[in-house]
Amino acid sequence: MAIPGFHAEASVRPGPGRHATTRYATTRPAASPRSGATGEQIVVPMFTEEERQQRIRCGQSLDSCDQECQPQLDMGDFFQWQRCHDECNQQYDDCMQS
Repeated sequence: MAIPGFHAEASVRPGPGRHATTRYATTRPAASPRSGATGEQIVVPMFTEEERQQRIRCGQSLDSCDQECQPQLDMGDFFQWQRCHDECNQQYDDCMQS
């Protein structure tokens, strides 16, 4: 990844057969022409509609539980908030297992 305005100079001093203007590449090399060639398959995991709905339901439940814990954090009671948050995470794990 190139950093705009930054040029890295080679740390090797010029010597026999070396040029003083040698620099490191500051950008990524071009993609190979074989990238994504036919015959190669990209496998993307897919959820069934039931799994997707379960993830949505469990995620919404986790968000709701976290919102209920937020006042404890706002009052400065970190340890009480942490216990509440841990319970929310446990409920989420239980929801995902069912």
